[in-house]
Amino acid sequence: MRSAILVSLIAVLSTGCGPADDSTAAGDAGTAATLPENDASAAAAGAEAAVALAGDWRLVSIGGTWVAAELETPTLTVNADGQVGGFSGVNRFMGRLGGQDGRLFTPLAGTMMAGPPPAMALESSVTAAMGEVMAYEVDGDRLTLMSSAGDLVYTRAD
Repeated sequence: MRSAILVSLIAVLSTGCGPADDSTAAGDAGTAATLPENDASAAAAGAEAAVALAGDWRLVSIGGTWVAAELETPTLTVNADGQVGGFSGVNRFMGRLGGQDGRLFTPLAGTMMAGPPPAMALESSVTAAMGEVMAYEVDGDRLTLMSSAGDLVYTRAD
């Protein structure tokens, strides 16, 4: 059997979802939102975020550093029902919007394969940042997930 792919919770990827209060304009074309810290508000905010974030996204930069062209580009897919999934550099992840304590995502599950050191370093940065996303901004075809571990900047892929 090919190398086993184990699915487990990646606690570092936990986050809460959606605007904490009404979305605020960020420039002429953008929407920015911070996220609620209580569970009841998180579910409602997750639904709002699903509408704003729905679609396929490709990572452009993390913490101000461009994703190296020779690496497979991390992705994020957000469904209208709040389910999320994607590729983090080596492994795939899945979960939902609407996390706790103001985080965008619930704890995400992911495969646990090893890869080349540069791809593993990228994955480590992506998963750490995703676990700390507390706000987001959509400006046209650009999505910024604001994280204390480094902002993730995506462009729309669909």
